[in-house]
Amino acid sequence: MQVIRTDVQELIVQLARKNGKQALVLAESIRAELGEILKAQTDGLPVPSHPVRQTLFAIDEVLLMVEQEE
Repeated sequence: MQVIRTDVQELIVQLARKNGKQALVLAESIRAELGEILKAQTDGLPVPSHPVRQTLFAIDEVLLMVEQEE
């Protein structure tokens, strides 16, 4: 989760700098990581799914925003 936290912080910086391409790369990476976490839940590992799903929803919104601006 620390990697995701760091990537989200960097994503915020890139969005503030209007660096859409880098933000898109980071958002896709975060989305993939969150997907792996949710997959682990279906494999029976204990995962706090609600915060993961909320973050995934937010990242999807960021992806839509960045794609619309480009």
